[in-house]
Amino acid sequence: MHAYLITGRTKEDRINYIINKQAELKASRFDAITLAPTEETIGIANVRDFQGQLLLSPYNSPKKIGIIKDAHTMTVEAQNALLKTLEEPPPRTVLFLECSTNDTLLPTIVSRCQLINLGVTTANSDKNTLLLCFETIEQACALPVGKRLAIVDEIAKTREDAKQWVELAIFSVRNHMLRRYGFTEKTGTLPSDLHNSQFMIHDSRLLRSLLTAQAQLSANVTPKLVLDTVFLSLSNTHITTQSHSVL
Repeated sequence: MHAYLITGRTKEDRINYIINKQAELKASRFDAITLAPTEETIGIANVRDFQGQLLLSPYNSPKKIGIIKDAHTMTVEAQNALLKTLEEPPPRTVLFLECSTNDTLLPTIVSRCQLINLGVTTANSDKNTLLLCFETIEQACALPVGKRLAIVDEIAKTREDAKQWVELAIFSVRNHMLRRYGFTEKTGTLPSDLHNSQFMIHDSRLLRSLLTAQAQLSANVTPKLVLDTVFLSLSNTHITTQSHSVL
């Protein structure tokens, strides 16, 4: 397999995993090409430039490494453009795509990668931490604006704190949705009558807002501004009193 999709844990964990794999492949930093969102997304022009660099032969390594950080921020057009590289990779090239969850990637992208899920159980993201994160969102839904923003002041003390909280929030909301709407791993589908459910629509918007926040934090947007936007968008419809379904 020449392409790997790394999900789970924190961004730092995923990047460290890729760095270790790069060392195993004996690829120097001169032969590692990295693509990351410049603003909020990775566009088709960025992907094409990335592909052009991958076509060059390795400088002083047996393999050339292509790394796509925050792969979930690729636009649909960018993902479609990347398909050609996944289907017909340049010689001696290994690709690593990194994101917290593959839910927002095209199925055709996911199917062409070997999936490596690092899981969520670490010192900083065990079940209790996920539950606490989810309960913070649940409680914020019922609070007035001023108190919501006070929560943000605590969460966004540093950029790294904000990034870690958003990653945990993505996991906890995603797990909540899977259990709330009866997703089954056997079929990989949801009941057909739920796709237009008001709860489904609102929870999906919440998950998308968190994914957008993740991309903005990677693009150096002010952490407090990013999380203010997320918390101001919350409504009572997003989350019900089913917080323990996050586990």
